[in-house]
Amino acid sequence: MKGLSGKVAIVTGAARGIGRATALRLTEEGCKVVINYFKSEKQAKELQEIIGEKRSLLFKADVGKVEECKSLVEATVKHFGGVDILVNNAGFFEPKSLAEVTEEDWDRMMDVNVKGALFCSKFSVPYMKRGGSIVNITSIAGLTSFPHRLTYTPTKTSMVGLTKALAIELAPNIRVNAIAPGVIETEMTYWLRADEEASKRRLDLTPLKRFGKPEEIASVVAFLASDEASYITGEVIVVDGGFLFLRPY
Repeated sequence: MKGLSGKVAIVTGAARGIGRATALRLTEEGCKVVINYFKSEKQAKELQEIIGEKRSLLFKADVGKVEECKSLVEATVKHFGGVDILVNNAGFFEPKSLAEVTEEDWDRMMDVNVKGALFCSKFSVPYMKRGGSIVNITSIAGLTSFPHRLTYTPTKTSMVGLTKALAIELAPNIRVNAIAPGVIETEMTYWLRADEEASKRRLDLTPLKRFGKPEEIASVVAFLASDEASYITGEVIVVDGGFLFLRPY
């Protein structure tokens, strides 16, 4: 992709799934990558071995905590000298109904899925002196909803709103976009893919008749972060095999 070689990219939640595929793709495009992780230390170290220590920085941080967002960015700047790309990918999913949800559930989901993206952006922006690109990973659940998504859907809807608000505030030098994946073959979606009936229902409503791969999201991240997307900001790119427009409700 044009304009990625030599850039410094922070990828939150980079140890597994979409984050891992994104870190790998950005390094393939010539970026230096910060591999942020919180719990998945083994996977994060394995990823750094693949990329190499000269082109990566391993940094443990819980992005649900503001001070750790700040530490992540400061460590990046100290190690690589600046920030060009921020991929706000860290997040988690827990199915909750209104009867089940607790204040702790709500706070933790909002902290990791939304507050982390906001404050990683806040602390990164002053160092994006050459201009920059922020890519937020939301979900099609942020554009519609599904059963038992009482805490998850609002966080992903908030990511859409955050993307648009930041795009306005940070223009013209920093572009901000989001990607809304459908079901991607990661650990987070294993529960759905392992349920034969639920999986069949989803695929019946997906024109491309398969689930997505993390590398397919990573490709869109690389595009949005590159100069090839230089006139795109404030957009939410749906990558779901056509499920959202075919879904009848």
